[in-house]
Amino acid sequence: MAAAAVAELGALLVTLARLALLDLAGTGIGPRGLRSLGAQPDAFQVSSAMAQGMAAAAVAELGALLVTLARLALLDLAGTGIGPRGLRSLGAQPDAFQVSSAMAQGMAAAAVAELGALLVTLARLALLDLAGTGIGPRGLRSLGAQPDAFQVSSAMAQGMAAAAVAELGALLVTLARLALLDLAGTGIGPRGLRSLGAQPDAFQVSSAMAQGMAAAAVAELGALLVTLARLALLDLAGTGIGPRGLRSLGAQPDAFQSLQELDLSLNPLGACGGRALAELLAQCPALVTLHVRGCGLTEPFPIPEQCPLRTLSLSYNALAPALGRLLPMIPARSIRSLELASVGGHGAGAGTIAGAIADYLEQDGCALSHLSLAGNHLGDGDIREVARSLARCPSLVSLELSANAGIGAGSLRILLEALEKRSRGLEFLSLAGCGVRDVDEATWRRSTGKIRDLRLPGRRLWKGP
Repeated sequence: MAAAAVAELGALLVTLARLALLDLAGTGIGPRGLRSLGAQPDAFQVSSAMAQGMAAAAVAELGALLVTLARLALLDLAGTGIGPRGLRSLGAQPDAFQVSSAMAQGMAAAAVAELGALLVTLARLALLDLAGTGIGPRGLRSLGAQPDAFQVSSAMAQGMAAAAVAELGALLVTLARLALLDLAGTGIGPRGLRSLGAQPDAFQVSSAMAQGMAAAAVAELGALLVTLARLALLDLAGTGIGPRGLRSLGAQPDAFQSLQELDLSLNPLGACGGRALAELLAQCPALVTLHVRGCGLTEPFPIPEQCPLRTLSLSYNALAPALGRLLPMIPARSIRSLELASVGGHGAGAGTIAGAIADYLEQDGCALSHLSLAGNHLGDGDIREVARSLARCPSLVSLELSANAGIGAGSLRILLEALEKRSRGLEFLSLAGCGVRDVDEATWRRSTGKIRDLRLPGRRLWKGP
């Protein structure tokens, strides 16, 4: 298909003698295709004489036009091909580029007077944009002399909100499949929210309807994916697809042969979703990136050996109790980035997380370079458990530990001690949102040369090139 498309494109380009822009981004054209296009030299040039002639004619017409535009405020010549000669030609029309100071001030004064009279009539004005109008101090004082123009009584505002809420409530009941409601800046208050809350049918879709919609969408998606033989990225985040939908997609094995990145985040996979996910992964021989954040996963699932995963995001799933069983199923020799943020479930299982992570990092040949354990209620003892494994995993150079309030300055010292026992330091360490307060001078000195990008609560320290 690409070869045929390139041949047709080459034939077309020859006919476009004045082509100025050609965008081939994302077309899949390769070296052979570029060479094929390059065999059509006439397709990519406009003679210098023609180009200069066009510019000269355009400049002459433009100069004549500018003289007639006495109040011109903006002139955009970007990408017009005008050169030094053209600029000098325009410069020969001095009247084209100035408005007298008296005229400018007069215009502003007249505009302010008209604006002031108009504002008085707009009793419910909510937004006034005067950016770039040239209004000055005198104009602002003139507008300020119209105090009634800039206020709406509290009673009127509340009345408008009440009326709007009543209409909105009646409307919402009729929108059975409403997915997004944006009330930002509407002025709705507690009373309005309670009024909307009195319409419970307005904010829910039955489980059966949601599943039915997902089933129909999955069926159509499956049929579409089969036709996309070179699909590399599939983003299904927040689509509502569940375990049944994943199995349905997995029944189309030819659809995922080229897939390299898959995002299933924010979908209701639930406790049973791991098995369906593993079945789908078995159909993805080229997959290198998988995101399943916030999917309600609680049980481990195996990563098939034929799946060459490099990046795995499992954050915001209550997986802490199952990490001891899950991590041995994640190939340590191939995974480069592992995200396990907020998997602890409100403080439960922090010790389990640290122990399981330490065992994972100590595996022979562990190739992990980035690890996120943010928001897992970890403390200094947990960091000591993780730190003891750093010497066994020299590939780990990025460590995200933010939002763990139990981590203090002692954890930084523990990590520095561990880094001194291995040949390389860390490119990145984040302790932002942790309990690190005062760091003594000795600790600062030790961190030099060991941590390139260090982030602490309220501070970021970047060291080295």
